Amino acid sequence: MYPQIRFDISAIEGNARWVAELCRPSGVSFLGVTKVVAGDPEIGRAMLAGGAQGLADARLTNLQRLRRAGLDCPLLLLRASSPRDAGETVQWADLSIQSSEETMQALDREAGRKGFLHQVMLAVESGDLREGLLPERLLEVTRAFQGWRHLTLTGLATNFACLSGVLPTPESIGHFVSLATRVAEEVGHSVTTLSAGATVCLFLLERGEMPEGVSQLRIGEAIVCGTDTSGARRVPGTRQDTALLLAEVVEVEEKPSLPWGPLGRDAFGASPTFRNRGRRIRALLALGRVDCEPDELEPEETGLEVIGASSDHLLVDVTERGRRTVVGEILSFRAGYHAILRACTSPYVEKTVVE
Repeated sequence: MYPQIRFDISAIEGNARWVAELCRPSGVSFLGVTKVVAGDPEIGRAMLAGGAQGLADARLTNLQRLRRAGLDCPLLLLRASSPRDAGETVQWADLSIQSSEETMQALDREAGRKGFLHQVMLAVESGDLREGLLPERLLEVTRAFQGWRHLTLTGLATNFACLSGVLPTPESIGHFVSLATRVAEEVGHSVTTLSAGATVCLFLLERGEMPEGVSQLRIGEAIVCGTDTSGARRVPGTRQDTALLLAEVVEVEEKPSLPWGPLGRDAFGASPTFRNRGRRIRALLALGRVDCEPDELEPEETGLEVIGASSDHLLVDVTERGRRTVVGEILSFRAGYHAILRACTSPYVEKTVVE
Protein backbone atom coordinates (compact mmCIF):
# COMPACT_ATOMS: atom_id res chain seq x y z
CA MET A 1 0.00 0.00 0.00
CA TYR A 2 1.20 3.49 -0.81
CA PRO A 3 2.01 6.05 0.38
CA GLN A 4 4.29 4.26 2.81
CA ILE A 5 6.88 5.29 5.38
CA ARG A 6 9.65 2.75 5.84
CA PHE A 7 11.98 2.80 8.85
CA ASP A 8 15.43 1.24 9.00
CA ILE A 9 15.27 -0.29 12.46
CA SER A 10 19.00 -1.03 12.67
CA ALA A 11 19.85 2.61 11.86
CA ILE A 12 17.52 3.80 14.61
CA GLU A 13 19.02 1.37 17.12
CA GLY A 14 22.48 2.55 16.08
CA ASN A 15 21.52 6.17 16.67
CA ALA A 16 20.21 5.27 20.12
CA ARG A 17 23.47 3.49 20.86
CA TRP A 18 25.39 6.61 19.87
CA VAL A 19 23.28 8.74 22.23
CA ALA A 20 23.97 6.23 25.00
CA GLU A 21 27.72 6.46 24.40
CA LEU A 22 27.53 10.25 24.45
CA CYS A 23 25.63 10.25 27.75
CA ARG A 24 27.67 7.60 29.55
CA PRO A 25 30.78 9.64 30.56
CA SER A 26 28.55 12.17 32.33
CA GLY A 27 26.50 9.51 34.09
CA VAL A 28 23.36 10.65 32.30
CA SER A 29 20.62 8.24 31.23
CA PHE A 30 18.08 8.92 28.51
CA LEU A 31 14.49 8.11 27.62
CA GLY A 32 13.60 7.47 24.01
CA VAL A 33 10.80 9.78 22.87
CA THR A 34 8.38 7.99 20.56
CA LYS A 35 5.88 10.75 19.81
CA VAL A 36 7.28 11.43 16.30
CA VAL A 37 6.47 7.81 15.37
CA ALA A 38 3.11 7.74 17.17
CA GLY A 39 4.36 5.29 19.78
CA ASP A 40 5.43 2.60 17.33
CA PRO A 41 6.40 -0.46 19.45
CA GLU A 42 9.10 -1.75 17.08
CA ILE A 43 10.86 1.59 17.09
CA GLY A 44 10.44 1.73 20.85
CA ARG A 45 12.16 -1.64 21.12
CA ALA A 46 15.01 -0.38 18.92
CA MET A 47 15.48 2.61 21.24
CA LEU A 48 15.62 0.31 24.26
CA ALA A 49 18.03 -2.05 22.51
CA GLY A 50 20.26 0.95 21.83
CA GLY A 51 20.42 1.93 25.49
CA ALA A 52 17.29 3.95 26.37
CA GLN A 53 16.21 3.26 29.96
CA GLY A 54 12.57 3.89 29.21
CA LEU A 55 10.22 5.50 26.70
CA ALA A 56 8.35 8.78 26.72
CA ASP A 57 5.41 10.07 24.73
CA ALA A 58 3.03 13.00 24.79
CA ARG A 59 -0.09 10.93 24.06
CA LEU A 60 -1.79 8.46 26.36
CA THR A 61 -2.99 6.46 23.35
CA ASN A 62 0.65 5.97 22.32
CA LEU A 63 1.67 4.82 25.80
CA GLN A 64 -1.26 2.42 25.75
CA ARG A 65 -0.06 1.11 22.37
CA LEU A 66 3.45 0.54 23.74
CA ARG A 67 2.25 -1.24 26.88
CA ARG A 68 -0.21 -3.45 25.04
CA ALA A 69 2.59 -4.46 22.68
CA GLY A 70 4.36 -6.01 25.66
CA LEU A 71 6.95 -3.34 26.47
CA ASP A 72 7.46 -3.44 30.23
CA CYS A 73 9.96 -0.57 30.50
CA PRO A 74 9.19 2.63 32.42
CA LEU A 75 6.77 4.85 30.46
CA LEU A 76 6.70 8.62 30.93
CA LEU A 77 3.82 10.87 29.87
CA LEU A 78 5.38 14.06 28.53
CA ARG A 79 2.35 16.26 28.10
CA ALA A 80 0.65 17.45 31.29
CA SER A 81 -2.63 15.69 31.98
CA SER A 82 -5.97 17.31 32.57
CA PRO A 83 -8.02 16.20 35.59
CA ARG A 84 -10.31 14.41 33.13
CA ASP A 85 -7.34 12.25 32.00
CA ALA A 86 -6.20 11.33 35.51
CA GLY A 87 -7.54 7.78 35.48
CA GLU A 88 -5.94 6.96 32.11
CA THR A 89 -2.69 8.62 33.17
CA VAL A 90 -2.16 6.48 36.25
CA GLN A 91 -3.29 3.41 34.29
CA TRP A 92 -0.80 3.70 31.40
CA ALA A 93 2.05 5.93 32.61
CA ASP A 94 4.46 4.95 35.36
CA LEU A 95 5.33 8.61 35.80
CA SER A 96 4.28 11.92 34.31
CA ILE A 97 5.39 15.53 34.03
CA GLN A 98 2.89 17.84 35.73
CA SER A 99 2.51 21.45 36.83
CA SER A 100 -1.17 21.85 37.82
CA GLU A 101 -2.26 21.26 41.40
CA GLU A 102 -5.81 20.54 40.22
CA THR A 103 -4.56 17.77 37.97
CA MET A 104 -2.29 16.31 40.62
CA GLN A 105 -5.17 16.20 43.09
CA ALA A 106 -7.10 14.18 40.54
CA LEU A 107 -4.08 11.94 39.93
CA ASP A 108 -3.75 11.28 43.66
CA ARG A 109 -7.44 10.41 43.88
CA GLU A 110 -7.35 8.07 40.87
CA ALA A 111 -4.09 6.43 41.91
CA GLY A 112 -5.59 5.70 45.33
CA ARG A 113 -8.73 4.28 43.78
CA LYS A 114 -6.67 1.92 41.59
CA GLY A 115 -4.16 1.05 44.30
CA PHE A 116 -1.24 2.67 42.46
CA LEU A 117 1.60 4.95 43.51
CA HIS A 118 2.09 7.40 40.67
CA GLN A 119 5.42 9.16 40.18
CA VAL A 120 5.49 12.84 39.21
CA MET A 121 8.19 15.14 37.88
CA LEU A 122 7.31 18.80 38.30
CA ALA A 123 7.74 20.89 35.18
CA VAL A 124 10.10 23.85 35.65
CA GLU A 125 10.08 26.88 33.35
CA SER A 126 13.50 27.62 31.80
CA GLY A 127 12.57 30.42 29.42
CA ASP A 128 10.91 28.69 26.45
CA LEU A 129 7.52 29.68 27.92
CA ARG A 130 5.63 26.52 27.15
CA GLU A 131 4.87 24.44 30.27
CA GLY A 132 6.50 24.81 33.65
CA LEU A 133 6.48 26.54 37.02
CA LEU A 134 8.56 29.57 37.89
CA PRO A 135 10.85 29.01 40.93
CA GLU A 136 8.56 30.74 43.42
CA ARG A 137 5.56 28.71 42.26
CA LEU A 138 7.62 25.53 42.19
CA LEU A 139 8.19 25.59 45.93
CA GLU A 140 4.54 26.46 46.58
CA VAL A 141 3.30 23.49 44.54
CA THR A 142 5.92 21.22 46.12
CA ARG A 143 4.35 21.78 49.54
CA ALA A 144 1.09 20.31 48.29
CA PHE A 145 2.70 16.86 48.03
CA GLN A 146 2.53 16.63 51.82
CA GLY A 147 -1.22 16.10 51.48
CA TRP A 148 -1.13 13.54 48.70
CA ARG A 149 -0.78 9.89 49.67
CA HIS A 150 -0.65 8.26 46.26
CA LEU A 151 1.72 10.60 44.43
CA THR A 152 5.46 10.74 44.92
CA LEU A 153 7.66 13.57 43.69
CA THR A 154 10.61 11.86 42.05
CA GLY A 155 12.09 14.67 40.01
CA LEU A 156 12.03 17.93 38.11
CA ALA A 157 11.76 18.30 34.35
CA THR A 158 12.48 21.18 32.00
CA ASN A 159 12.27 21.74 28.29
CA PHE A 160 14.00 23.81 25.62
CA ALA A 161 13.41 25.05 22.08
CA CYS A 162 9.95 23.58 21.52
CA LEU A 163 7.85 26.76 21.45
CA SER A 164 10.06 29.84 21.51
CA GLY A 165 13.33 28.36 20.26
CA VAL A 166 15.18 29.07 23.52
CA LEU A 167 18.39 27.04 23.55
CA PRO A 168 19.87 25.44 26.68
CA THR A 169 23.00 26.97 28.17
CA PRO A 170 25.23 25.85 31.04
CA GLU A 171 23.75 28.74 33.03
CA SER A 172 20.10 27.86 32.43
CA ILE A 173 20.70 24.17 33.09
CA GLY A 174 22.73 25.08 36.17
CA HIS A 175 19.86 27.16 37.52
CA PHE A 176 17.51 24.23 36.93
CA VAL A 177 19.82 21.90 38.86
CA SER A 178 20.09 24.33 41.76
CA LEU A 179 16.33 24.15 42.33
CA ALA A 180 16.56 20.47 43.29
CA THR A 181 18.13 21.21 46.66
CA ARG A 182 15.40 23.68 47.58
CA VAL A 183 12.68 21.26 46.50
CA ALA A 184 14.26 18.40 48.47
CA GLU A 185 14.12 20.54 51.62
CA GLU A 186 10.38 21.02 51.10
CA VAL A 187 9.50 17.35 50.54
CA GLY A 188 11.98 15.95 53.05
CA HIS A 189 13.75 13.61 50.66
CA SER A 190 16.13 13.89 47.74
CA VAL A 191 14.84 14.55 44.24
CA THR A 192 16.49 11.78 42.28
CA THR A 193 15.69 12.69 38.67
CA LEU A 194 16.58 15.94 36.94
CA SER A 195 15.28 15.53 33.40
CA ALA A 196 15.92 17.83 30.45
CA GLY A 197 14.62 17.79 26.88
CA ALA A 198 15.13 17.72 24.00
CA THR A 199 17.69 16.66 21.34
CA VAL A 200 19.09 20.21 21.39
CA CYS A 201 20.57 19.46 24.84
CA LEU A 202 23.01 16.96 23.33
CA PHE A 203 25.43 19.64 22.14
CA LEU A 204 26.18 20.51 25.78
CA LEU A 205 27.31 16.93 26.31
CA GLU A 206 29.36 17.03 23.10
CA ARG A 207 31.19 20.12 24.34
CA GLY A 208 31.58 18.86 27.90
CA GLU A 209 29.43 21.76 29.15
CA MET A 210 26.53 19.88 30.74
CA PRO A 211 26.35 20.92 34.41
CA GLU A 212 26.70 18.14 36.96
CA GLY A 213 23.39 17.07 38.43
CA VAL A 214 21.33 16.46 35.31
CA SER A 215 20.53 12.76 35.45
CA GLN A 216 18.26 12.23 32.44
CA LEU A 217 17.69 13.50 28.92
CA ARG A 218 14.57 12.96 26.81
CA ILE A 219 15.68 12.32 23.24
CA GLY A 220 13.62 11.58 20.14
CA GLU A 221 14.75 13.43 17.02
CA ALA A 222 18.43 12.49 17.28
CA ILE A 223 17.47 8.82 17.43
CA VAL A 224 14.73 8.70 14.81
CA CYS A 225 16.24 11.21 12.37
CA GLY A 226 19.85 11.89 13.37
CA THR A 227 19.11 15.60 13.27
CA ASP A 228 18.71 18.54 15.65
CA THR A 229 16.16 20.94 14.18
CA SER A 230 16.54 23.55 16.92
CA GLY A 231 20.31 23.52 16.56
CA ALA A 232 20.00 23.47 12.74
CA ARG A 233 22.43 20.58 12.36
CA ARG A 234 22.96 16.88 11.90
CA VAL A 235 23.92 15.19 15.15
CA PRO A 236 27.54 14.02 14.81
CA GLY A 237 27.90 10.24 14.80
CA THR A 238 24.29 9.52 13.86
CA ARG A 239 22.70 8.36 10.63
CA GLN A 240 20.09 10.37 8.75
CA ASP A 241 18.99 7.58 6.38
CA THR A 242 16.55 6.22 8.92
CA ALA A 243 13.23 6.79 7.17
CA LEU A 244 12.03 6.73 3.57
CA LEU A 245 8.67 8.00 2.37
CA LEU A 246 7.45 6.21 -0.75
CA ALA A 247 4.64 7.40 -3.02
CA GLU A 248 3.06 6.40 -6.31
CA VAL A 249 3.12 8.44 -9.53
CA VAL A 250 -0.42 9.13 -10.82
CA GLU A 251 0.34 11.55 -13.67
CA VAL A 252 3.33 12.47 -15.84
CA GLU A 253 2.97 15.47 -18.17
CA GLU A 254 5.16 18.10 -19.79
CA LYS A 255 3.88 21.54 -18.82
CA PRO A 256 5.01 25.19 -18.65
CA SER A 257 6.83 26.11 -15.45
CA LEU A 258 4.79 29.30 -15.03
CA PRO A 259 1.06 29.22 -14.17
CA TRP A 260 -1.29 31.47 -16.13
CA GLY A 261 -4.32 33.52 -15.12
CA PRO A 262 -4.87 35.86 -12.15
CA LEU A 263 -2.95 34.70 -9.06
CA GLY A 264 -4.37 34.62 -5.54
CA ARG A 265 -3.27 32.58 -2.56
CA ASP A 266 -2.94 28.82 -2.67
CA ALA A 267 -5.16 26.42 -0.72
CA PHE A 268 -3.06 27.00 2.42
CA GLY A 269 -3.08 30.80 2.30
CA ALA A 270 0.45 31.17 0.92
CA SER A 271 1.53 33.21 -2.12
CA PRO A 272 4.00 30.97 -3.97
CA THR A 273 6.54 32.39 -6.41
CA PHE A 274 7.59 30.82 -9.70
CA ARG A 275 10.62 30.89 -11.98
CA ASN A 276 10.36 30.56 -15.72
CA ARG A 277 12.30 27.42 -16.65
CA GLY A 278 10.40 26.70 -19.84
CA ARG A 279 8.49 23.48 -20.31
CA ARG A 280 9.27 20.81 -17.72
CA ILE A 281 8.26 17.20 -17.16
CA ARG A 282 6.22 17.04 -13.98
CA ALA A 283 5.22 13.92 -12.04
CA LEU A 284 2.17 14.06 -9.79
CA LEU A 285 2.29 11.74 -6.77
CA ALA A 286 -0.47 10.46 -4.51
CA LEU A 287 0.99 12.10 -1.39
CA GLY A 288 0.05 15.47 0.08
CA ARG A 289 0.35 17.83 3.00
CA VAL A 290 -2.15 15.70 4.89
CA ASP A 291 0.50 12.98 4.86
CA CYS A 292 3.83 14.78 5.17
CA GLU A 293 5.76 18.05 5.22
CA PRO A 294 6.90 18.49 1.59
CA ASP A 295 9.69 20.93 2.46
CA GLU A 296 11.39 18.12 4.40
CA LEU A 297 11.42 15.58 1.58
CA GLU A 298 14.72 14.89 -0.18
CA PRO A 299 14.45 12.68 -3.28
CA GLU A 300 16.56 9.57 -2.85
CA GLU A 301 17.36 9.63 -6.57
CA THR A 302 19.34 12.40 -8.24
CA GLY A 303 17.66 14.47 -10.94
CA LEU A 304 14.39 14.85 -9.04
CA GLU A 305 13.16 18.09 -7.47
CA VAL A 306 10.14 18.61 -5.23
CA ILE A 307 8.16 21.57 -6.58
CA GLY A 308 5.32 21.77 -4.09
CA ALA A 309 2.25 20.07 -2.67
CA SER A 310 -1.44 20.48 -2.09
CA SER A 311 -3.54 18.55 0.42
CA ASP A 312 -3.39 15.29 -1.50
CA HIS A 313 -0.77 15.70 -4.24
CA LEU A 314 3.00 16.10 -4.40
CA LEU A 315 4.52 17.62 -7.53
CA VAL A 316 8.02 16.56 -8.57
CA ASP A 317 10.11 17.84 -11.48
CA VAL A 318 11.56 14.77 -13.21
CA THR A 319 13.03 16.51 -16.28
CA GLU A 320 16.65 15.84 -15.26
CA ARG A 321 16.08 12.31 -14.06
CA GLY A 322 17.86 10.67 -16.95
CA ARG A 323 15.20 8.07 -17.56
CA ARG A 324 11.49 8.06 -18.25
CA THR A 325 9.07 8.35 -15.35
CA VAL A 326 5.85 6.36 -15.72
CA VAL A 327 2.47 6.29 -14.03
CA GLY A 328 2.34 3.63 -11.33
CA GLU A 329 6.04 3.96 -10.50
CA ILE A 330 7.11 4.39 -6.86
CA LEU A 331 9.41 7.29 -5.97
CA SER A 332 11.17 7.46 -2.61
CA PHE A 333 12.24 10.39 -0.44
CA ARG A 334 14.38 10.76 2.68
CA ALA A 335 12.13 12.28 5.32
CA GLY A 336 12.94 14.89 7.96
CA TYR A 337 11.48 15.15 11.46
CA HIS A 338 8.27 16.97 10.62
CA ALA A 339 7.67 14.89 7.50
CA ILE A 340 7.98 11.74 9.64
CA LEU A 341 5.71 13.19 12.32
CA ARG A 342 2.94 13.92 9.85
CA ALA A 343 3.34 10.61 8.01
CA CYS A 344 3.17 8.60 11.22
CA THR A 345 0.00 10.36 12.37
CA SER A 346 -1.72 10.18 8.97
CA PRO A 347 -4.16 7.26 8.69
CA TYR A 348 -3.47 7.21 4.95
CA VAL A 349 0.23 6.28 5.20
CA GLU A 350 1.28 2.67 5.77
CA LYS A 351 4.04 2.23 8.34
CA THR A 352 6.67 -0.49 7.88
CA VAL A 353 10.08 -1.36 9.34
CA VAL A 354 13.01 -3.14 7.70
CA GLU A 355 16.38 -4.35 8.90
